[in-house]
Amino acid sequence: MSASRRRIYVAIGNRRDLSHRGGDVLNETKLYRRISTFADVYYNGQLIDWDAPGFGLDPDRPLGIPDDDFDLVYIRNNPELVASSRHPTIVTAYPYDKRIWQTTEGVLVTTQAWRDLLTEFNQQRVKRSVRRPWYPRRIASPGHILLAEQSVSPGFGPEPTDPRTKRFRARFGSGFTVGYIGRIDPTSFPYAATKAVERVRRTNPRITLVFVGRIRDVQIPDWAVIWPAEPHENMPFVTSAFDCLLYDQDDTGEWLGSAKVLEAMSCGIPVLARPHAARIEQLGENYPLFYETAQDVERLLVRLERDPSWRDEISAQLLERSSRYSEPEVARRLKREFERLFDRIQRRRGS
Repeated sequence: MSASRRRIYVAIGNRRDLSHRGGDVLNETKLYRRISTFADVYYNGQLIDWDAPGFGLDPDRPLGIPDDDFDLVYIRNNPELVASSRHPTIVTAYPYDKRIWQTTEGVLVTTQAWRDLLTEFNQQRVKRSVRRPWYPRRIASPGHILLAEQSVSPGFGPEPTDPRTKRFRARFGSGFTVGYIGRIDPTSFPYAATKAVERVRRTNPRITLVFVGRIRDVQIPDWAVIWPAEPHENMPFVTSAFDCLLYDQDDTGEWLGSAKVLEAMSCGIPVLARPHAARIEQLGENYPLFYETAQDVERLLVRLERDPSWRDEISAQLLERSSRYSEPEVARRLKREFERLFDRIQRRRGS
C-alpha cells in the first residue's frame, strides 16, 4: 500500500463479502476496481486483493466499520452502517433517505443526467413516472453529487465468429433476431416495441424476438422465444448473437444508467431505445434508433432488416463511441470526481 493513496471503506447492503453474483454486486465490484486504480479500497474493513480467491475477503467477518483512519466511507443501501460511520461518508443516490442525505457528505450517481435531475429536482416539476418509487415530490439537497459512470466490462467486444456466438445464434433463430436482455417485469417490459415486432412478423416471419432473463409478472407472447438468464461471462456471445436489441421503455431511463446499453455498444449491436436523457447521454444526441411510438419501432426494424449497410454504419458508430466507456477512460474521469470530493471535505474541515 502506498502512503500517498487514499483509504476508502466500501460496503453494499448487508453483504459481508463480494461472492454474490447478482447484478448489483457485479456493478459495485466493477466500481471498486475502478476506484482501486487510484486509492486503496477496503471492503468491510479488509483491503481488497483482486488476485486472491474471493478477493481476500473473510465471509464470516461481521459487517462493520472499524476505527481505522479511512479518508472516506462509501455505502450502498445500508442506513444502519451509515449511521455508525464516524468518517466522511457518501451513499448511493437511491434509495432516498432524507436524514442520510442531510448528514452525509453527498451521494453517488452513475450518469450526468441523474446529477442534473437531483441538482434541479426542487426547481422543476418532475414527472411521477420518472421519480416514483425512488423519490418524493421534494428532496433534501445533497451536499455533493459524485458522478461514477458505468464502464464496459473487460472482455466485452464484437464476437460474431466465435463458436459460442454461433451456438446462441442457432438457438435464437435463423432469421433477423431481435433481443431483449435483462430484468423482465411490468416496469421494464418493452410493450410498444413488442407490438411493433408482432406487426412486422405478419409480413416477415423471419424476424424473431428473444427474451433473455428472469420473467416476473409478465405474460410473454407465445410467438416469442424465452431464454433463461446466462452467466455474465457468456454475455458477450449472447449479445453478439443478435441483429439488434430492444431496451426498457420505463421512464427511469431519464436518469438511470444502463450497463446493458454499454455492453451492446461494445459489441456493435444496435439498440432501439426511448430518447430518455440517460440514453441520449450514453448513445449520443444524433443516435438514429431512438423511438417514441410502436410505429417508429416498426419502421426502424424494417430498415435494419432490409438495409444491412445502414445497420453496419450504426454498428461502427457504436463501437467508436464505446471507447468513451472503456475501464481506463472511466477510471480517469472517476479519479477527478473523487479529487473534487476530497477538496470539498478538506475545505469543510478547514472552515
